Amino acid sequence: MTIGQVTELWRYPVKSLGGGPVEHVDIGARGVHGDRLWAVRDVARDVTASARRIPALLTATARYVDPVPADAGPGNAPEVELTFPDGTV
Repeated sequence: MTIGQVTELWRYPVKSLGGGPVEHVDIGARGVHGDRLWAVRDVARDVTASARRIPALLTATARYVDPVPADAGPGNAPEVELTFPDGTV
């Protein structure tokens, strides 16, 4: 019995920001490798910002500059590039 079919794979490098399609993903104990390794920090409130609190975050997108290394994870997150709605990178 077929339940569904995967038509696209997406990865979101930064929590609450848009991500992008990827050709393949590795899946481990923490889920999709490289997914949501970064977050936006609201320093004034000393909290991790979220799209629930700041919906405008969803208008920016993030992508990894280089392929995500096998040892990437919390505390070892590769460089990301952010693109804002006006096209500024």
